[in-house]
Amino acid sequence: MTNYLSTKEVAARLSVSTKWVRAAIVAGELPAVNVSKGKRAVYRVNEGDLIAFMNERAVTGIEGG
Repeated sequence: MTNYLSTKEVAARLSVSTKWVRAAIVAGELPAVNVSKGKRAVYRVNEGDLIAFMNERAVTGIEGG
């Protein structure tokens, strides 16, 4: 079974704001589904998509320094 996370749960895992998560979703950077039928979108993120999102942005070394 697929595990879906709320924007609040995603924000907590990434240590960012829910506003940042929503912006990443709207920009198409983080895949999500809209589970709302109302005016304001209520997004859920597939846990596998979140892991892929994080892996794509993994830092393998520190530049500069």
